[in-house]
Amino acid sequence: MIDAATPEVQATMKIGGTDKLTVYTMIFQTFVFLQLFNMINARKLGTPADPINNKPAREEFNVFRGFFNNWLFIAVIILCSAMQFGIVYLGGEFLRVDPLNWKQQLFALGLGFSMLPWNLVCKLVPSAWFVCCGVKDHIKVKQNTGSQAFSRTMRKYIERRIKIELETERRQKAMQGAM
Repeated sequence: MIDAATPEVQATMKIGGTDKLTVYTMIFQTFVFLQLFNMINARKLGTPADPINNKPAREEFNVFRGFFNNWLFIAVIILCSAMQFGIVYLGGEFLRVDPLNWKQQLFALGLGFSMLPWNLVCKLVPSAWFVCCGVKDHIKVKQNTGSQAFSRTMRKYIERRIKIELETERRQKAMQGAM
């Protein structure tokens, strides 16, 4: 039986002088940073094309416009970041993570930050380039969905009730006038 603490096992866990656990932790940290910056990117998606009003799609490039107007979003970003740092620094053997030094943290943060310029590049590519793929620049709305049918039924019911109430009021006034 091989114990994990033996030098033979520890020697096989090295990758170029770095523990596998540290590398896996850096990958984990990088993916979380990528997700955090992607959350910032997802705040501003732009508007799709409107074929009815003949308006083209419009991209929003400044993902930080109005950033500090949504305190709940900022709280979620801070909470996710704090939890991530807590997991990396306090998770230890239980969560199979290794605390990262500041250079490793900055490296992971830099890779995560790359989501911001990548999002700009993606928004600069016109969707017309992908016509051959069947990509459409607008959203089709289903014509007869259940919610539309429910709304139509409710509207008819309310209109009938209003007609009945108006007819009842008219009859009451007519009877009061006859007295």
